[in-house]
Amino acid sequence: MKRGFEYAPTKCNDHKIIARCRISDCPWRIKARIAQWWVKKFDSQHTCSRAIGGLGHRNCDAAFIAAFVREQVVANEKYTPKMVRTEILRQHGVKISYWKACRARELVLQEVRGDFEGSFALLPSYMQKLRSGDAETCLQLLYQVEGHFHRFFWAFGAVIRAFRKHCRPLIGLDGTFLTGKFRGCLLTASCIDGNNCILPLAWALRDGVVGDRDSNRANSVLTIVSDRQKRLIDAVSDDFSDAAHSYCIYHLSTNLLHAPKNTPAWRRFWAAVRAYTVAEFNEHIEKMKELNPEQYKENITSVVTPYAEKILGSSRETSRFYTLNPSTDVLFQVIAADRTDVVHLSKKTCSCKRWDIDGIPCNHAMTVISFRLRDPYDFVEDWFKTSTYRATYNDCVPPTRGKEQWPAIPSNVVSPQPPNVRIQPGRRKVSRRESIANDL
Repeated sequence: MKRGFEYAPTKCNDHKIIARCRISDCPWRIKARIAQWWVKKFDSQHTCSRAIGGLGHRNCDAAFIAAFVREQVVANEKYTPKMVRTEILRQHGVKISYWKACRARELVLQEVRGDFEGSFALLPSYMQKLRSGDAETCLQLLYQVEGHFHRFFWAFGAVIRAFRKHCRPLIGLDGTFLTGKFRGCLLTASCIDGNNCILPLAWALRDGVVGDRDSNRANSVLTIVSDRQKRLIDAVSDDFSDAAHSYCIYHLSTNLLHAPKNTPAWRRFWAAVRAYTVAEFNEHIEKMKELNPEQYKENITSVVTPYAEKILGSSRETSRFYTLNPSTDVLFQVIAADRTDVVHLSKKTCSCKRWDIDGIPCNHAMTVISFRLRDPYDFVEDWFKTSTYRATYNDCVPPTRGKEQWPAIPSNVVSPQPPNVRIQPGRRKVSRRESIANDL
């Protein structure tokens, strides 16, 4: 191959192989025994002209290339088809097509990771293994007709317990389209811990077929945050009728804001986002309309977490410039330069609504707390306490052993086949149109 000649096997069995040059008039041939690789006869001279000068080589197929570059691809999964082509040209002097290099790389990754079809069939065994590690882990596998995969839902018991005991009743929903062989969609539900960081709560994998969704009706006091897609709006309205469904500010800002940072429109938008009262929110929205009416359409060493500590420090510093008038032992009037608010210490409320919503004392509350010589940490909600934050991650998700040690699938359980979806022709698109926010 390195010299540029092609060969074809003329005889091949369990113990012997004979190969000749592809040019019938050329005497080059080799005869060998496979078990010992004992070359019995070798006519080393070619009398034919070297026929390989263009792109490709009959004997340099995807399987041969995969075996040759296996170590490089396993060591570096970012080993691109272009790098495969360069290596084959350098080692064997053969120019291969980009698509053959792609197929060879995919063969290696499939050998290491497994194929899509086999992964779907392993789901029942994987579910049994997860349940054996934690009985509270929530799992659900749904099929289409004829045993094809439809949906898979899972939530680890450790995360469920952490959300119920230590996190605010706030859930964020989001999803992304998958670009693999069988497409589909991955949905996630996340909550927020005491340090204002994301804690993944549940996942759902579904095929690419749009159909009726399952209803798991629940009535609980929650706030759902999402990008307000129509199907999400319907799902939340049906299954969480008592929950407040809010816009995700990140998605809203990427859809509405095309102005650079620190412009009047940008500042007014985020001022409205951070408003704690309806009147303050409406005030900023009206000012946004005035900017450009044509574009507007009605359309951890501390008692508390670092996130809460930072807010408390800022409130403590600002409260030094406020004055107050006590009404009772727990009811106070706090006077600032531009507004006057009422603080009820025992109820942990303030008329500015910031303390009520955030669960962390606002500037006005800090004025009262300092006046009463009380510890501000006593007035922070338990969600932001260091003890609660640590307890959130005390539990663990049990690790699983290799799939060869998973329990056998019972005879009465059907192993799912891949989703029954039509695979689009042509090269799969793995990139998406980026949001404008990624450039800001």
